[in-house]
Amino acid sequence: MTDTPISSAPERPPLNVIDIVTSTFSVYWRGLFYFLPVVLLFSIAFEVVGAEISAFITRTIVATIWLNLFQGLGNLLGGFFYNIAAQALVVLPAIHLYRDGKLQIFRSVRGLLLALLPVTALSVIVSILTMIGFVFLVVPGIVISLMLFVAMPILLDERAGLRAIPRSMNLTRDYRWSLLGLSILISLITLIVGLLFSLGLTPALLWIVSLEIYNDFLVRILSALINSLSYVFVVPIGGISVVIAYTRLKEIKEGGETGDLLKVFE
Repeated sequence: MTDTPISSAPERPPLNVIDIVTSTFSVYWRGLFYFLPVVLLFSIAFEVVGAEISAFITRTIVATIWLNLFQGLGNLLGGFFYNIAAQALVVLPAIHLYRDGKLQIFRSVRGLLLALLPVTALSVIVSILTMIGFVFLVVPGIVISLMLFVAMPILLDERAGLRAIPRSMNLTRDYRWSLLGLSILISLITLIVGLLFSLGLTPALLWIVSLEIYNDFLVRILSALINSLSYVFVVPIGGISVVIAYTRLKEIKEGGETGDLLKVFE
């Protein structure tokens, strides 16, 4: 009686983090003339509106406790909705660029409009789940964020709705350590670039102060412009890296080719 060797499942190829990072920068530079003005204009508008709302709250509410409460709540909600909108502006164009090397702005806008409510709902659910995880000793929050790492491109690419949550959990399984490494590397890069921007922009902010401009609205616009300059790098790089990670995971696990993406929008 001969022993029959037990065949083991074929080993899946690794998720190459360095390759994802280099591809992220390649896509960013190819789409620079989209990402730069779109993210910059959106960020300026968001900063100006936020400053106007903050000024209104300051003028209206006298009690310090309520003032701090409303301003804190406003900053929290503002940051949340900025993140939703900014990432949504990046994800679909990044998929188009990575797929065939060119922007398809009208298809991207159409896809965003069709997915506006699902994107908001998904972002709320993901944020709540992640915050609950971080309440329980931080580690569960990190695990949840890695499980849902590619939920946004899944929703926009496949029109999966809230099914993007279990689908992301399935795609990221066995690759969460790699995704953690990718997140850390991208965060370090954007942090360093953000610090360099801040150091470089400090003289510009001091220059605005030295002008002694007495038009508050003009000051807010100039300040918003300077504060938003770092976003033109940080926001797209984060969104593009998630898109490429999603595409690579799909290729590894399902054998899909990059060219198969986004047929749903054709």
